[in-house]
Amino acid sequence: MIIHYDPLFAALAALGFAIIFNVPKKFLLFVGITAIIGFAVKSLLSQSGIGIELSTLLGAIVIGSIGKIFSTIYKEPHQIITIASVIPMVPGTFAFKTIISLLDFVSAPAPSYELLAQTTFYAAKTGFILAAIALGVAAPSLLKK
Repeated sequence: MIIHYDPLFAALAALGFAIIFNVPKKFLLFVGITAIIGFAVKSLLSQSGIGIELSTLLGAIVIGSIGKIFSTIYKEPHQIITIASVIPMVPGTFAFKTIISLLDFVSAPAPSYELLAQTTFYAAKTGFILAAIALGVAAPSLLKK
């Protein structure tokens, strides 16, 4: 049996951000569990061949749905757990590659369409993943009760 530790590390990151955001101590367990579930959904879908954008959207929808249930039960804003829980899904690698490609393009001695295409690709991928996170967290709250 292979154990994947990524969801546990996502929970640690989410808990760190929850502490920075002053989430009440009684809700920290919810933040960790929500991050584990959302990140696991994203990872499983991504590993099964679904694109990173769609798998991130579905993972964020799961986090948003858990937040909606949380806000209904505890009469607290859903952002208490959703914002910190979704932060580990932010595409740091693609954002880094975007900046590196942009720097390579700008510092090239002659214009390179390959570098421009690579920069555009990484920037678009980063933007789509960030949009999927925002839409996924907001979608359950936009639905009628």
